[in-house]
Amino acid sequence: MRERLPWLRGRVEGLPDDLDALLITADLQGRGLGAGPKPLLGEVVAAEYAANHAAWHLPPPERVGVLLPGDYYAAPDADKRGATGDVGAVWQAFAGAFAWVAGVLGNHDHLTEVPAGSALLDGMGTAFGGLRVAGVSGIVGNPRRHARREWAEYLRVLERALDTAPHLLLTHMPPAVSEGQRGEPELAEVLSGLNLLTLCGHVHWDEALGTLPGGGQVLNVDGRVAVLTRPK
Repeated sequence: MRERLPWLRGRVEGLPDDLDALLITADLQGRGLGAGPKPLLGEVVAAEYAANHAAWHLPPPERVGVLLPGDYYAAPDADKRGATGDVGAVWQAFAGAFAWVAGVLGNHDHLTEVPAGSALLDGMGTAFGGLRVAGVSGIVGNPRRHARREWAEYLRVLERALDTAPHLLLTHMPPAVSEGQRGEPELAEVLSGLNLLTLCGHVHWDEALGTLPGGGQVLNVDGRVAVLTRPK
């Protein structure tokens, strides 16, 4: 089955001086087209941006930070939904061309090696030129299953991430924002009132951007690519 991948463009304030944009994408559980071994869709996204940024009037990749909220694996023939596997090729594709990469693991991701210049986040934060990013990997669920935690443990890891005072928070699962923007009500309760942008995926929203009580924003990039550039 073939599907189109939406690309969104927006504006964001507060980027460091050495950065002109952020690229954010999640839940790219597909493969590229063509004969022979098919690359993971995330690899295709990295290559397409690098090849076409000038024509698309977007900054060069070396001036773009990449944020990965999780789930980039697909079966070799993309013929099985919910496959789990190593997503190192996707991380490496972005790390090899872009300024830096920070991300969390989704519930279908393995990552055997974190590429140089990248940060895998799970209850911790990192900074790139003054831009503070923190994250929590996985989802709430049966801890016997891959990349799942009970809520009490997830909350402990989330609190450690929030203690780093991030500007951006990466979570694979989304907070519940509205009837059409489904997610975890408990996560929304914790994040409400915090002045940060949460980046997530896992559950598709027709409207990608939502606002929590208190003004914090949530950008859900499940099955889409968002490029945020400086205000004009």
